[in-house]
Amino acid sequence: MNDRKRLKFPLSRVARVMPKGFTDAEFLDLFKTAYPGLWLELMNFFKSNMDEYRNRINKGLKGVKPFYPKAMVFLVAKSSLAKSRIDNFNSSIEQEHEKAEERAKIIREGKNKANKLQQLESEQIRKFQKVAPKYVDNLIKLYFNQRKENALDIDTRYLIILECAKFKCKKTIVFLQKINACEKNNELRMLAYEYLVRFGINPRLTRKRKGKKKLTATTVHKIEESPSVLLQLIFEKQQILHKNFDVFLSHSYGRQSELLQTKEILNRQGLVVYVDWINDAEMLQREKQNDDTFNVLYERLRQSSALLFIQTKLSVTSEYCMDELMYFKKLNRPMYLYEAEPIENQPKIFEGMIKVELKNDKFLTEDNKAILAQSQVI
Repeated sequence: MNDRKRLKFPLSRVARVMPKGFTDAEFLDLFKTAYPGLWLELMNFFKSNMDEYRNRINKGLKGVKPFYPKAMVFLVAKSSLAKSRIDNFNSSIEQEHEKAEERAKIIREGKNKANKLQQLESEQIRKFQKVAPKYVDNLIKLYFNQRKENALDIDTRYLIILECAKFKCKKTIVFLQKINACEKNNELRMLAYEYLVRFGINPRLTRKRKGKKKLTATTVHKIEESPSVLLQLIFEKQQILHKNFDVFLSHSYGRQSELLQTKEILNRQGLVVYVDWINDAEMLQREKQNDDTFNVLYERLRQSSALLFIQTKLSVTSEYCMDELMYFKKLNRPMYLYEAEPIENQPKIFEGMIKVELKNDKFLTEDNKAILAQSQVI
């Protein structure tokens, strides 16, 4: 939203289809309807800049107060509105009819954009966990210590950002905002900015510094994204990747919407959940699976205090799921069974598992006991 040119065409298009005698309020309403994403970006950009302005003023520094979204719209649209009102004096009935049809068209387009935007934001936000595990504090401290002691170690700081960004809470938001505002490394600063956008915050992207670029600013991470590399990193980067999960969610791939809902319910119960295609999304992509994929999952199982198996017709026939159950059973830790779909002839490995039901938006055992929470709920 740094470039006003992005607003010119949309505003000009809306101005051209306005009817005779239109008001500024009607123009603004049509723009909001036709371009909901652009208006949202404009609002978020203003909020971010206003926060920055207030922080500078509170510190006794000078600052430039940003334009309010409405003021920015009318500033950029000034000439288009003037031309539209002049043209409207001489517009014919046929021309007004054509403009009415065009207005209806861009309103339909705007509503479709709004629905897609809402769906996209919902799916993105749901993939983050809304709990604050204790190890996040240590990771944030480690990031700044690492930057101070070994500024060229971009790999470690890259991994820390990836890990912290899996949890949407006040601590991680503030952490990413600091990186976006102060980090000298271009790649890490951009990574923090992208995650803030996915959080739905849309911050102001800090510009690259002018002048001669130092190596600390231009160095990029050299981590290959694959199960084998992840397995190696789990052992080499113990401080970052050897973490604990409350619940390992064992499930078949598919039914993602239901699985995201399950994760959210567990989060609300205060539980940090491991889901392979969320927690290790970058490293365990389906097209990159190899022999180490199972080994990574074994490590994640060892790092989990309990397992929740989602019973469906697909999961009970999944090689991955059955292997996870057999491995976790050897760890002698709590194993929970949620019967999302009824099946005939349950596998013998289900014997001894604790059945849970969804009651009042909580997973509870048959005697109404909750899976014990070990993390802080936001």
